[in-house]
This record gives sequence, C-alpha cells and structure tokens, in this order.
Amino acid sequence: MEPENHNGHEESEVLPTDDSPTDWFNMGCSLATTGKPVEAERALKIAINAQEEYPIAWAILSAVLLSQGRETDAEKAGKMALDQCKDLKMTWSKLRSIMFIHAIQRGEDWKSPRRVRFEISDTTEWGITLSKLSESSNETLDKIEAIQEETFDPDIIVEHEEEITDEEVALTVMEDIPTSHKVSIDGSRSAEVWFSLARDHMNAKEYDKAEEAYMSGLTLNPENGDALLRVGSLLMRRNAYDKAEDSLVLAVKYIPQDPDAWLQLGICLQESERWVESVDALKMAKDLNPQNPEVWVKLGEADYFRSLYQEAARSFLRALRINPDHIYALFYLGRCMEYRGNENHALRIYNKLLNINPKNPEILEELAKSFHRLGSTNDAQRAKSLASYHRRSKL
Repeated sequence: MEPENHNGHEESEVLPTDDSPTDWFNMGCSLATTGKPVEAERALKIAINAQEEYPIAWAILSAVLLSQGRETDAEKAGKMALDQCKDLKMTWSKLRSIMFIHAIQRGEDWKSPRRVRFEISDTTEWGITLSKLSESSNETLDKIEAIQEETFDPDIIVEHEEEITDEEVALTVMEDIPTSHKVSIDGSRSAEVWFSLARDHMNAKEYDKAEEAYMSGLTLNPENGDALLRVGSLLMRRNAYDKAEDSLVLAVKYIPQDPDAWLQLGICLQESERWVESVDALKMAKDLNPQNPEVWVKLGEADYFRSLYQEAARSFLRALRINPDHIYALFYLGRCMEYRGNENHALRIYNKLLNINPKNPEILEELAKSFHRLGSTNDAQRAKSLASYHRRSKL
C-alpha cells in the first residue's frame, strides 16, 4: 500500500546528504530514472531555485514534466534550458522531439510511470544535447550517467545516425507501426494528398493502408488534429492503447472543439480501466455534443465499473432518451437495477433488450445469466440459444 499523504499521515521524505544545488539536482535525476516524477520535479525545482542558471536541470525538469503530459510547463522549462545554453542552436520543438524519442521511457504497463533516462553514449541526439547542457552547467556527463547506473539498461538505447526533424515530435506513435506497414515519404506529395488517400482507404476498410497514409501525412503536417484523431482510433483497433492515447491527447490539443476527439480519448482511457481519468474527457465531449448517446453510455460505464450504480443509471437513462433501443444502455441499466435490488424493473429492461434481438453473443450470454438469476428460465434459454446461433454465424 502506498504511504498516506493525507489525514495526518505523511510519507517519510528523502533528502540529499548536502543541501547544495548539485546534490538536489543529482537526487532529482535519480528519482526521474526510477519513475518518481513528482519527487523528481520537487528536487529539481529546489536545485533551480538555488541556482537559476542551471540549463541541464531545466532540461531534465522539462523531460520529467513532458513524461507526465504537462506540455505547457515542459515547454517553459525547456525554453529556459535553451536560453541558458547558447551551444544548443535548436527550437523547443526539436528538443521536445529528442526527449520523446530518446529521453522518455514508458513503464512496463499502463500503471507504471514513465521514466527519464540518460544516454550512455554521447553520439546520439540526447547524449550530445546532455553533453552541451552539462558543459554550460559545470556538470560532467560522466557524473550524470553515474546517477542512474543501477537502474539504466543500456540495451534499450537505439542509435540514430540521421538527424531528427522537428516534425517527428508528433509521430512518436509511429514507432508502434510494424516495419512492413511503414511507407517511404514521397516529398512531392503534400500532406493533404496523403490524408485524402487515407480517407479513401478508410472508406474501403483498408485500415492498415489508411494508417500508413495518415502517418505519412503527419510527417509533413504533424498538427493536423483530424488525422491524429483517426490515427488514435486506428491504433485502438490494434489494441495499441498507449500510442493511441498519445495521438488522441494531441488531437484534443489541436481540435479542442471536436466532441469525437474527446470521446475517443475517454474510450481509450477506459480500455485501460482508467475510469476516473476518462470522466473529464467524456464530460468535454458531452458539453460539446449532449445529443450523442455514446457519450452518455461511456459516462455511465465510468460510474458502473466503480459500483456507483445510481449515478450510472442516470447516464444510461439519458442515452435511452436519445436512442431508446441502445443495446448497451439497456443492458447496463438493467444491471444497475438488478444490483440495486429492483429486480422487477431489471427484468422488464432485460425483456425489452431481448425483444430487440441483439446480435452480440457476449451480451446475450450475460442476459441468459441475468434471466437465470431472476428466475425467468424460458427467457434465459432463449437468450442462450440466440447467443449460440450468433456465435456460430461469426465463424
């Protein structure tokens, strides 16, 4: 169990052996490499407050903030590093790209925090950047690398001989595309040509080709929110939820008035069972388009899977006012009634759902179980038979 930070219970605080900016910086780097971004941020800020001209500390702080998705704060810190290190003749976009590709390492699963890593070799973009920052900060690269010697795995570093372009920053999701699916970029084609080709592939249900074309267009126009939204949806089809989230976070940044972008982000978070986090995105989608029943269903699911059945029922009812035959809204509303002890109401809802004749075998199998629990054996057998029929028809 995590140490408590509230109700009078405070976790023990680890402090450096010395109160110098260097020691606080070293501690911040060590915490960053072990996936403790909050503690790392605090230590690095103490170092910076004591020594404002500290470009490498600003850069590491920027990477820590970027690993948490705090784009605005990361940009401020990154630009401070660039302003203080005149040898780094690059834009913030370029530095951000290098951090995304070289410095930020994902956890083993969605629950694990991201870590900020350091290059063992100074021949890569991140290593060269750190070297120049360390010289400006009177820190040595050897000292920085020694901080994370115990936690760093040098085998995960991939050497990049070619210079990384600014546009690659929005395409970290591209790393997840199988090599066989990647296409070479024809410089004579504009981004819109690629996006138009992608839409044609989507209409033909050629999803792999659509993804390739969208990716190609994004290398030329990385701020196209609609393309980022489509890529996020396509990545979810492949269950690549981490990469999909990255794409959808960018999508809502560039097209914040698009309710579907917020809805897809909410759905993506729910695929990782991040029910609480999904609510903010889904509420944005709801405010932008309250007449979309899918938004209300997903809001209902966020409460349902946290056992908040009364709140969930309200959302499912809102969905059913818009679409009275929505299968999932009916199913989950019935479950809410059943779990709250209103069995007669639940039975009426389940019968309505069965009479709609849903073709989803999983829903029908769950209906059969519910009918059995409520003592309606004939309906249970009917649901079970329909489930078997539709399962066979999918073969």
